[in-house]
Amino acid sequence: MEIRPDYYDDFKCIAGACRHNCCIGWEIDIDDESLQNYQHAAGALGDKLQTHIALEPCAHFVLSAGERCPFLNEDNLCELILQGGEGMLCQICRDHPRFYNEVCGVIEKGLGLCCEAAAKLILTKQEPMCLLSDDGTLPQSGFFKERERLFSLLQDRERPLSERVARMLEWVGARSPIGKTDWIRVYKGLERLDPAWDEYLDAIDSIGEDIPATLETTCEQLLCYFLYRHLSGALDDGLFRERVQFAVLSCYVIVTLCRSHSTDELLEVARMYSSEIEYSDENVDILLETLQEYNEGGDD
Repeated sequence: MEIRPDYYDDFKCIAGACRHNCCIGWEIDIDDESLQNYQHAAGALGDKLQTHIALEPCAHFVLSAGERCPFLNEDNLCELILQGGEGMLCQICRDHPRFYNEVCGVIEKGLGLCCEAAAKLILTKQEPMCLLSDDGTLPQSGFFKERERLFSLLQDRERPLSERVARMLEWVGARSPIGKTDWIRVYKGLERLDPAWDEYLDAIDSIGEDIPATLETTCEQLLCYFLYRHLSGALDDGLFRERVQFAVLSCYVIVTLCRSHSTDELLEVARMYSSEIEYSDENVDILLETLQEYNEGGDD
């Protein structure tokens, strides 16, 4: 069985209109099947492929000046697609920003917030997010039932979001993640990619828990996204409570960094947060470990 959020099928890459192109600043690894195709490609495109691929430590494109993919043209369009169609893309390029989690034999598909088009699709959605499957059925037991309960608590729009978050934390036996931990220090100690992220972190000295009424729907979608993407990891590491807290902490950090409290800025901060935090397993692990230590420390 495969399941996906109801916005998943609406995603479309905005290509050259993207302000934060995924073909800039990221090392692009090449899967074995694509590598074989590239090594046998003919003509000028084949020559360029073979010139711009390195095999160590694993096959990848050698980035050009400005950390650009060598096949990203001056209009920020992909030459591989333009000359050979989407079938020329390697697996990572075909998938991005999609992610896939295998959960109890179910494949869960989603979109990552590090893509600005995906972030806008997810966070400007006005209706509560729901999950879909091709046959119209969803798993109703164990982990899936518990997660659906958390979604239900978050999507109870008869209550203010702060109350919904408190009820969700209470349901899993967790405190608010904002306690004695100096989260600014923790976040500044993580691996970082974009100097602009430092500027955001340097502008604040603490993380708040206030969510402006104008951002409640956006933050509801944000919380549901983090739960959908990360909660299933608890089946491997047992950190169910901490992963719920991670969703809440991530939301509070993003809102605190969003100085103007505008939806546009929140979308940008969420995109940066995803790129800086979610796409680094090391950073996520450090935050989960810090939350575990926080929980073991007892009451504030």
